[in-house]
Amino acid sequence: MSIRKRSRLDVILDMLRLADENPTRKTEFMYKVNMSYQSLKAYLDFLLDTRMIEPVFVGTEKHYRITRKGKMVKENMIDLLKVMEARTFRKVLEET
Repeated sequence: MSIRKRSRLDVILDMLRLADENPTRKTEFMYKVNMSYQSLKAYLDFLLDTRMIEPVFVGTEKHYRITRKGKMVKENMIDLLKVMEARTFRKVLEET
């Protein structure tokens, strides 16, 4: 069994999926996406800068939720992954 290192796109997709479920705190991202605080900060900055997520306050706590743009990017990434997986599967079948 080989363990594959997650790509940057995998991490971004995981974060967008989580933020789409409900407003998410930094610690939830860290634990559920399995990343260090340093990595979280870099990805969070990227997602905020590109306006794929936005900060919201739930009471006094800062959370992050997906934006309309983030939802579109998430859906496009999922569609692309499906196409890539189907193509990879066909290639494997052709080789056997």
